[in-house]
Amino acid sequence: METKVKIINEAGFHARPVSKWLQIVKMYEAEVVVGLGDKEVNGGSMLAMMTLGAKQGDELEIKVSGKDEKKVLEALVDFVNQGMGEAV
Repeated sequence: METKVKIINEAGFHARPVSKWLQIVKMYEAEVVVGLGDKEVNGGSMLAMMTLGAKQGDELEIKVSGKDEKKVLEALVDFVNQGMGEAV
């Protein structure tokens, strides 16, 4: 499964929202890959997610596979759409 979601929080992806993102990913049995432009990274890796340099207005492509793919995809999209716990 895959979908796209736009980052709406002011600071984009930095350590705090990536840490929360990883907590969500680890709750489920699924592989997550995140794309931005021509770059794709492991969505379950702090370092990989930080290398994306995703900022407000960027559109992420989230690809998931595995037992809980639908649940993790919904949870990650909700997390991003709600501003990742930060100011929007």
